[in-house]
Amino acid sequence: MQAGLFPLVVTRDERVDYLEALEAADNGQLKPLIDLIARLQRAQFRQATAISENMLAAEADVQQVLGGLLDAAHGRQEQKRQALRGVFKHAEALANDVQTRLETIVPDVTAALQRITPNGTAFITRSNENTDHYYRSQIIHNAKYHLRYFADTSDYRAWVCLNMVWERKARLVFAFHGIGRPFSGSLVCAPFLEFRDTDDEGHFDTAIVPAAEEAFVFFYNETEGRALERFRPWRERVLTVALRELSQNL
Repeated sequence: MQAGLFPLVVTRDERVDYLEALEAADNGQLKPLIDLIARLQRAQFRQATAISENMLAAEADVQQVLGGLLDAAHGRQEQKRQALRGVFKHAEALANDVQTRLETIVPDVTAALQRITPNGTAFITRSNENTDHYYRSQIIHNAKYHLRYFADTSDYRAWVCLNMVWERKARLVFAFHGIGRPFSGSLVCAPFLEFRDTDDEGHFDTAIVPAAEEAFVFFYNETEGRALERFRPWRERVLTVALRELSQNL
């Protein structure tokens, strides 16, 4: 062992050869004993190498299994994430519904504003990837102080806005975003009416008026048709409140 060799282990199968080699060595013939020791050392080396290889293989198998487990967990997590994000399509459908409905009232709103000032007008704007962050402060204010929930705009945000301009400026915004953290597959539509005036010194003065007693909540696991069916009566109530508020602030 001091020479770096394996311990000499003589098994039952080599016992006879070992005794004969010892007897030959006693008679001055060392070669049989040397050959036996060399053969046993090679066997020990092969056995030790096999054990190491098996250990490495086992470790590799464990790592492969762990890697497969992590991949499966990631895949399952991604499947769930994709399922939850199905609510984003519902939000798009609801936003389309709002825009279509607002387009039907724009002519009447414009006509009413033009009775006050000839340049009165109403028009619709809608968010895109470059503007979806607009109204963030108003959304948070409306959620915190009027509708009483935590507005999360990190996973999804969109809006549809009815802009009204006469001697004053106002906008009715339907904002779509998450509710609470972490994202759980639910979104809300939270409307607010904002009036904006300019004083004699050119400073802006804004006032946010809630247009609903509560936000409209919709879910990833309901059908788009069901979400729209629930949404439309709520949307009409919001428009009624907003137009009534507008008539009182012309």
